[in-house]
Amino acid sequence: MPKAKSLKVARRFRKTLLTTETKSEKEFEKRLIQAGVEYKKQHIVFVSWWRFFIVDFYLPKQNLVVEIDGFIHLSQKKKDKWRTELLLTKVGKLKRIKNENVNKVDLKCLIN
Repeated sequence: MPKAKSLKVARRFRKTLLTTETKSEKEFEKRLIQAGVEYKKQHIVFVSWWRFFIVDFYLPKQNLVVEIDGFIHLSQKKKDKWRTELLLTKVGKLKRIKNENVNKVDLKCLIN
């Protein structure tokens, strides 16, 4: 599949995800805005010309992906590990935050 077609598919998935964001994602976004942190929500990251992932948040200045993990992630630890390994080939850092910890994370430590 050519990259242009992959990008079209990725954008379609992204559009769906933007309309189904969780309460935790909304709360984390609110905190990023209040802290004045530049971010991209539901950002497409290509790990090859045909494979992509849509990450919850990408902070370009920090080259950091932040994934907000809900209960579904309890049953997909192997898949999350694989995904993390692939994403780290394209981004500098990746941080997973459990839903219940969204308000407890120290943003200053996270972005520095």
